[in-house]
Amino acid sequence: MSSGVEIRAPAEQTEGTRSQILRWLKQVGESVAENEPLIEIETDKVTVEVASPGTGVLREIIKQEQEEIAPGELLGRIDTGTAAAALAQAPRPLPPPLPRPRRAPVPSLCRAGPARRRLPAVESGGAAPAE
Repeated sequence: MSSGVEIRAPAEQTEGTRSQILRWLKQVGESVAENEPLIEIETDKVTVEVASPGTGVLREIIKQEQEEIAPGELLGRIDTGTAAAALAQAPRPLPPPLPRPRRAPVPSLCRAGPARRRLPAVESGGAAPAE
């Protein structure tokens, strides 16, 4: 038997005269943790995040994005059964590492360039080139 938690619009009147679901931050079937941001509600004055009321899996979205809502209205449901809660709290596997970028070969500093070729002439008593 699985239990559930209702997701409701904030009961206190938010700033503005009307409220609507701006967007759901999770999709049905995704795990959610208690107090994790779940919904963005927009009024004509502010945008407010609604936190998840429990830990589990988002089971149902009742009010869709851009639909108007009333204070205290039912917006969705979270399945908080033991299997759902375990799934929500299980660590997610890390994505595979990105391939390392190939580096361009670094020119060797040991090769003798034109300036190095002139030095032996100076050391052997020859005339130094004019600068």
